[in-house]
Amino acid sequence: MLDEVRVDAVWGCKIGSLGNTNLPPGADAPMREAVSRAYEELTGTSRQFIFSGWGEALTPIERAIAENSPIPEPTDPLMESERYRMQMAGISTAAMGYWKEGESIHPDYDTVALHDVAKLYAKYAHLAESKAQTVDVAAIREVIVQLRHSSIWDTTGALGWCNGLAKTLDAALPKE
Repeated sequence: MLDEVRVDAVWGCKIGSLGNTNLPPGADAPMREAVSRAYEELTGTSRQFIFSGWGEALTPIERAIAENSPIPEPTDPLMESERYRMQMAGISTAAMGYWKEGESIHPDYDTVALHDVAKLYAKYAHLAESKAQTVDVAAIREVIVQLRHSSIWDTTGALGWCNGLAKTLDAALPKE
C-alpha cells in the first residue's frame, strides 16, 4: 500500500557463496562499512544500529534458489509441533461443543483460545436451544462482538473462520 506508514526502517540482506570460503580476520568490517554508507546516502540519516556477521544460514527456499534446485514445499512449523496440533484439536472440540468449561483437560493443551471458544459455543448453544418464538437479537449481537474481539484471532490464526461466522450471524439478523 502506498499510503502505509512504516514505523521502523529495517533492511535485510543475505549475501555470500555456497561452500567453504576462506575469510580473512576482520572480514565483517568492510561489509558493515559499505552497507552503513549506502544506508546513509539513501536515507539521508545515520543508522541507529547495524547487526551483521558471517555465519548466517540460508532458508531451504533460499538455498534451493541459490543452487538452482527445485523449491521445496513450504511447511507450517506450527503444524509440525504435536503440542500445537493438540491445542488446535482441543479448540475444535470446544467449537463443536464436545469440551466445555469446567471439564478437565491436560495442561499442555489448555489455552485461552480454548476457553474463549467454549464460552462462545455455550452462548450459541443456549440461543439455539431456546424454545422462544423470537430471537434474542441483542444476545446474538453480543456473540458477534465477542467473535470479532476474541483472543482466538491472535493465538490460533482462526481469523477467517471467526470473521465468517460473525458475518453470517450478522447478515441473518434484522437490521436495526
